[in-house]
Amino acid sequence: MRRQALALTLATAAATLAACGPTGSGADAAPAAAKPAAATVAAPDTAALPEPINVVTAPPETGTPTEPAAAPSTSAPATPTPTASTARPSATASASAAAAGKATAAATTPAKPAAGGGGPIAIGYNAAADSPAAVDAAIRQAKSDGRNVLLDFGATWCGNCKALDKTLGDSQVQSVLNASYHLVQVDIGGHSTTNFNLLKKYDSQGSYKMPVLIVVTPDGAVRTDTNTAGLPSLNTGGFTSFLKKWAP
Repeated sequence: MRRQALALTLATAAATLAACGPTGSGADAAPAAAKPAAATVAAPDTAALPEPINVVTAPPETGTPTEPAAAPSTSAPATPTPTASTARPSATASASAAAAGKATAAATTPAKPAAGGGGPIAIGYNAAADSPAAVDAAIRQAKSDGRNVLLDFGATWCGNCKALDKTLGDSQVQSVLNASYHLVQVDIGGHSTTNFNLLKKYDSQGSYKMPVLIVVTPDGAVRTDTNTAGLPSLNTGGFTSFLKKWAP
């Protein structure tokens, strides 16, 4: 009888221990580490590419050209602390700037070659020039000597315009220009509504691939417009061929 009672007691104790589970599995056990959430990588927005440097556009309602947007900078440049040497330009720097300004003014002063030939034609875009008056004068001269008018719309910050300026200064090109054309260069990179509207008079598109070269006859008719026909080669040989093709 005692043996049966002892066996029953031991069986009851074993059942109780089994119900509690292994050590540390109850409420006092440390909770299992939560699984980390899956990393989420959002695709970056694709930034709009800036317009090519040789293209200028303007809203039709304002007619004001807009320079191509510069590519966004990835890091902010450090702001230098003004010093005595940087706060005020030196006399040498001021003299150099003045000399550079005089040289630029001289290079952009329109030349007036004589009919049928003349001296070297000055090359360069002059934002301060009265371009509509210059075009009117060229048309009047064309009517008197039978030459065409070559209108060159561009900007000083345009890469192709710089290449064309170099070609226009070539003696072979200047010879053809003097014989067959009156050249008028018009700056459309300086936010001039007047100059931009002058371009729209001959080409009403709202986006222009600079330089825009337009050959106009003495009666004001457009013979060719490179914004629609495409630019010729801007080296000496290619541009000379272009000039001879559209000469009167």
